Amino acid sequence: MGKAFSSIGHQFAFMPFVNHVEFEVTNLRRAAKFYKSVLEFKIQVIPQMKYALWSAARKPGGGLSLVKKVKHGGTTAVFQVDNINRYLDKAKRNGGKIVQKKGAIGAGMGYYGVFKDPFGNLVGLWSSH
Repeated sequence: MGKAFSSIGHQFAFMPFVNHVEFEVTNLRRAAKFYKSVLEFKIQVIPQMKYALWSAARKPGGGLSLVKKVKHGGTTAVFQVDNINRYLDKAKRNGGKIVQKKGAIGAGMGYYGVFKDPFGNLVGLWSSH
C-alpha cells in the first residue's frame, strides 16, 4: 500500500476512511422498507442479530441497528444523489419529514437538503446541481 498524505503535509502509513454507516431504528422491517423505497438500498435483514445490512450503489454500505429508543447525536450521513428534490419527496411519501429543503451551499460547493427518517435519524442529500 502506498503512503497517504494529509492536507497539511504529514505522512501517514494509513489514512482512515468511512467503512460503514449505521442508523439506529426501532423497527427493522419498517426501516428496511423506508431505505429501500427512498434511497434504493439493497437490504439484508439478519433477525437473529436484530440487525440489517444495507448497500448502496457505491461503498461504503452500512447497517440498521434495532434499538428500543433512538439516541440522537450530531452526526448526519450525507448521500450524493442526482436530484435532491426527488429524494426529499420520496422520503416524505414514505413517512420521513423534510428538515431542510434543497438550497445552495455557496462558493460553488453544490446543493444540500436534509430529511428525517421515521425513527428520527437525519439524512443529508448532496448534489452538484
